[in-house]
Amino acid sequence: MITNPHPSFSLATYGELIGKNILPACLFFFGTSTQYRVHKHLASLPSAPNYALPTGIEFNRTFTPHYFTECIIYLALALLAAPEGQIINKTIASALVFEVINLGVTANETYKWYEQRFGADMVKGRARMIPGVW
Repeated sequence: MITNPHPSFSLATYGELIGKNILPACLFFFGTSTQYRVHKHLASLPSAPNYALPTGIEFNRTFTPHYFTECIIYLALALLAAPEGQIINKTIASALVFEVINLGVTANETYKWYEQRFGADMVKGRARMIPGVW
């Protein structure tokens, strides 16, 4: 019979390890790597007066995927920094709320600019910031 060499490290502890560390770390990695790719693509676009509509998988559903990934990064940090016995770090969560509001206003203005510059047909079907939501 095999016995657990660490009796205090149970299956519930593994679940907590995954939920409090591994999943938020994966969210952080996804957010930062996607944000890097998006910024790299945006930097490669022609500048004024020859603006181009951003394309690519990140831009298929939203015009501001870099804003959305910024919020994902803050969410991951809030989860990773949660104090013992809590799900989320309230201080970082408040920064997340600020980012959602601040970037949401900017995303709305960006959407309007794209609509004015490229026409309503070109922006149709894409979200302002959060794919499938807004």
